[in-house]
Amino acid sequence: MLHDHLNAQCQCTPTGPGLALTAPQGVFLPRRTQAGLVEATRAVGRTLRRLRPRSSAVDNAGLFNSFDYHITPDGPKLIEINVNAGGLFLQPAIAASVASAPAGCLTRIGATHPADPVETILKAWSRHAGSTPLRRVAILDEDPETQPLHCEMQAARHALGRAGIACDILDIGQLAFDGCGLRGPSGPVDMVYNRWTDFTWATPQSRTLRHAHETGAAFVAPNPQVWQAYADKALLVQLAADPDRPAAILDAEAVTHARADALWTGRKSLVFKPLRGFASRGVYRGDKLSRRKWQDILDGGYLAQALAPPGQRILTTAAGARAFKTDIRVWTHGDTPLYMAARLFSGQVTGLSGEAEGFAPILWVEDEKGGPDACHC
Repeated sequence: MLHDHLNAQCQCTPTGPGLALTAPQGVFLPRRTQAGLVEATRAVGRTLRRLRPRSSAVDNAGLFNSFDYHITPDGPKLIEINVNAGGLFLQPAIAASVASAPAGCLTRIGATHPADPVETILKAWSRHAGSTPLRRVAILDEDPETQPLHCEMQAARHALGRAGIACDILDIGQLAFDGCGLRGPSGPVDMVYNRWTDFTWATPQSRTLRHAHETGAAFVAPNPQVWQAYADKALLVQLAADPDRPAAILDAEAVTHARADALWTGRKSLVFKPLRGFASRGVYRGDKLSRRKWQDILDGGYLAQALAPPGQRILTTAAGARAFKTDIRVWTHGDTPLYMAARLFSGQVTGLSGEAEGFAPILWVEDEKGGPDACHC
């Protein structure tokens, strides 16, 4: 297939040098996979709505969810769903860098253009507040300057500023409730774009945020109701057990002592994920698992999910040709697809910190057939 050949050989679709958290090359996929990812996301969204009915307000506060997939011979397979998923505000610059690159294979390949995330925020605000203007947004996290995606928060602040909206990147401790509304150091806050990973607001630090949300003092997106509707990992088990589950759903079950022997025996075809984990923390592939770690998993509140291997992209690095793993992130508003991009990583789980790792544009191949003359690297 042409896309496989290009992923193994093509080095002539560079992204802009120096772009933060960006892989140096795009990832090739057949055009039909684009439609497959959109339909898979919509189908999973419909099933989630049936399993856990939710209000339109919850969907509206889903900024920005992500449905993360591995592409297999049987189509896209959903690995997990995240709320407040990072990376979307980097995509316009990545797409622009590809558009300005030497033509190379792009004369035969189609690249997508990212949705405008500011437009999505403004639509969500309008649904929440009607004609009331959005004056100030707080992008909120714990110690945001130390976060791996801090540069993307800066990109979001810049994009909102260009649209005439004041924006501050704040630590969770910088918010206060003054009896009239939510405030940050620069003044009243109308909306919180919440990147804080205390998803259920269970910690004392989240008290102000919870109060602002529950009293309607500010529009907080996302919030715990969004997490419960989309990203609670127990939903992966519920989805797998549903008799009408979409084709993108992988087998999954809760790890219990009653199932310990069977799961250990079949561990090489499984991935183990903590029910309260995020960002690949605490995730273990079964074929890498030790007996000692297995006991921790049994006692630690885990699920077992069928292994769907990631894709592969070969890149030329300073050390020579290297194979990188790939997954596909579909950002959504609620469960409505907005944009999709690939992520390249080289470890056991997704990471964006190593050489040549990062977000990568997807380059859609129109023709499934191809050979050595398909790319002139």
